[in-house]
Amino acid sequence: MIVNSPESTDRAMELIFELLEDYEANIKAIHELADKIEVYEATAPELADFNNRMAKLDELEKLAK
Repeated sequence: MIVNSPESTDRAMELIFELLEDYEANIKAIHELADKIEVYEATAPELADFNNRMAKLDELEKLAK
């Protein structure tokens, strides 16, 4: 888009504001999804063994310090 008139400047500004609104909505959705993934990873039965091993590694790292 070439912005070289008051009309095209106004249209460019409208598009920028639309992008900002979409960004704000999308960033909220991304944070909600990340929170749900975190809960799933912490509670999923199929990840229990992995989570236990990670907890043991965390304990070993603390002891090594």
